[in-house]
Amino acid sequence: PGGRIFETEDNCGITELMVRVSARETLRLSPTLIATGIESHGAELQTAVNRDLFGYILTGTKPEFEKTLDIVASILREPRFDEGQIENEKRQLHSEMAAVEDNMDEFARQLFFAGLYGRQPYGMPSIGTVESMKKIKQTDVTGWHSRFVRNARPIIVIVGDTEGSEIVSLLSAKLGLSGTYPAEPPQPGVMNPSGSARE
Repeated sequence: PGGRIFETEDNCGITELMVRVSARETLRLSPTLIATGIESHGAELQTAVNRDLFGYILTGTKPEFEKTLDIVASILREPRFDEGQIENEKRQLHSEMAAVEDNMDEFARQLFFAGLYGRQPYGMPSIGTVESMKKIKQTDVTGWHSRFVRNARPIIVIVGDTEGSEIVSLLSAKLGLSGTYPAEPPQPGVMNPSGSARE
C-alpha cells in the first residue's frame, strides 16, 4: 500500500501531484522526449491513483517493450520534479477541483466519502484541496517519491503474449529491483467509517 492512505489534511492530493509530475520530465528525458518516445513505439502510458494504491500503466507491443521500459524506468527512478512543473500541475488540479463542483455525480460522491470517513484519508479528495495545495512544497513531493517509489518494493503485473519469467531479469535491471527494501513496508491506520483511523 502507499500514497493516498497515508495522506493528511495538510498534504492530501500529494500522491496525485507526485504521479502526474513524475511522468512529465526526468533528469534524462524532456517532456517532449517522453511524449514522442512513448508514441513512436506505439505505446501508451497512463497513471492511476486509487484509495489504496497508485501506479503507472504501460500498454504496448512486445517487440517495443524494452525501449518503452527505458522511458518508464527513468520516470520511476529519476523524475525531475521541476518547481515550475509542480506549480503548473497545481493549477491544473485547481481547475479540476472547480469542475468537480459542477459535476453532480462526482460532487455527491466526494461529499459521501467525506461524510462517511471524515478527516481520514478515504474521506479526502484524491486531487487535494486548495488549502492543501498551498502547503505542499517541492521538497514534500520529492520526499513522498522517495518514501513510496524509490524506497518501496513495487508490485508489477504483466498481462499479454509473454512468459513472465522472460522479462523478470529485464525488469530487475531496468527498474533497479535488486536493491534492498525496508523489511516491512509502512502500514496505514485502518479506515473506520464515521470514526478515526485505527493503528
